[in-house]
Amino acid sequence: MHKDIQSGLVVAAVGFLYLWGLRGISETTLSDEVGPTGIPYLLGIGLALTGLLIAARGALVARKAQPAVAAAPAPDDDEEADAPAWRAMSFLGLGVLFIGAAWLAGYVAAGIVLLAATATFEGIRPSARLAVLAVVGAVGFWIVFVKLLGIDLPHGVLFGG
Repeated sequence: MHKDIQSGLVVAAVGFLYLWGLRGISETTLSDEVGPTGIPYLLGIGLALTGLLIAARGALVARKAQPAVAAAPAPDDDEEADAPAWRAMSFLGLGVLFIGAAWLAGYVAAGIVLLAATATFEGIRPSARLAVLAVVGAVGFWIVFVKLLGIDLPHGVLFGG
């Protein structure tokens, strides 16, 4: 089975499990017109649909790659086909470090470090431009969550949060 089909089905399954898990959230007297599950439902639906689209794309690619006559398998031209498992685990590690850094130093500081570390891990050399982009990205996410969506993000124990 094509790797995009597999990974797409896994992502879709996570999205559906997430949606199933939202059933336990109840409405309260403090609920607004969106409700406590409005944004989480949108995220779950987006995750499930993204997974299904990745799987569908993988099925189309796999179908196009099928030769009309049985022949020797062609080498895989996909650069990420040989991506080692340590690479995925490294990104998972960055996420875990982000959670700890957000608890300790707050969301914005942890976001700056996460964005810069991810870019560096992907091969971008540390520079003043990267630092500015990391700061702008973290502050931008803070604005979206705190100012636009009204979601309070961690201030960090170092800053009284």
